[in-house]
Amino acid sequence: MTEPLVNLIQLQPKIGATLTGEKLDRRNVVQKESELEDFIEQELSWEDKCYFFVLYLNGHHRLIKKHRIFRGTHDKIGVFPREIAKEALNCKARGIITAHNRPHGVSEIQIGQSTFKRLKAAVDMLGIKYLNHFLVTEEGVSIAPNTSFS
Repeated sequence: MTEPLVNLIQLQPKIGATLTGEKLDRRNVVQKESELEDFIEQELSWEDKCYFFVLYLNGHHRLIKKHRIFRGTHDKIGVFPREIAKEALNCKARGIITAHNRPHGVSEIQIGQSTFKRLKAAVDMLGIKYLNHFLVTEEGVSIAPNTSFS
């Protein structure tokens, strides 16, 4: 195979994610959970490393910014609530949705429930709603266990 063809094949998931991302942009409102799950799956499912992904939304649930804020190894990731809260303030977000992926072959990613509680407390103090957290695996997208925000 020629080098340009190999490069194009390697870029295919990124191109697909970009094209699918056009469905969910600044003009659109997050209305259907299935569309949101499809968008998050396109962003993270093809990755071979762990990523923590944040969608920053305005008061009408319109997307302000999408951000892969933390990158980890194939089975570990550090999540720092302060950085997410700081970015939410910078882009004047009224709500956030987070997600992380579990790369192929990895049985568990350790993000403790205390991390989600600290993140929720940090954004709550700022008047920002933590709407949900999703887990992306090779089986698809689901609401992550142990992330109850009630």
